[in-house]
Amino acid sequence: MNYPPSFLSALLAQTKLRFSGNNSGGSTAQCSVISTNHCNNTKTNNSNISEIPTFHKVKEEEQYTDYGLPLSEVVATFARRAKSVYESLLVSSRGQITLEKADEYEIPYDPHSINFLELFDKVEEFELTIAKANEYGIDWKNFGYDLLGIEQEISEAIAEENSYRKYAYLEFMATRGV
Repeated sequence: MNYPPSFLSALLAQTKLRFSGNNSGGSTAQCSVISTNHCNNTKTNNSNISEIPTFHKVKEEEQYTDYGLPLSEVVATFARRAKSVYESLLVSSRGQITLEKADEYEIPYDPHSINFLELFDKVEEFELTIAKANEYGIDWKNFGYDLLGIEQEISEAIAEENSYRKYAYLEFMATRGV
């Protein structure tokens, strides 16, 4: 029997044969793997499948966007625009300052394909951590670009400060006779 191309997969063929109503023991073993469109098993008329499923395929004329342009032209336009923005950001003062800060803070980045949005976020986050470290007198340069190490040092400084405040409060209360 000829099977449609959608049933060439061994799993689909086995499922098709299992639900076809033909439960003859020996003949289903012959169809466990189908490599062609033919099978030695005979199909009964008890099948529930009346129509072969098909899937929507995009035709060439349907590949137009809402702008009336072919999809390939829109993709090419976005690629050109992204390259232009990347190149202008690379030579801009903001881009240069960000790269200098990333080098100063030892923030890793790929110089051949710089993700500026990610680099902006990393530099800003590191600067906020540096400002907080400076408040507690922590020399962040000893850590390099190790946000976790700096934040742990800040947490330890906060815990030490809280401990000292508690001790000072208890000492004050003891001198007052409370």
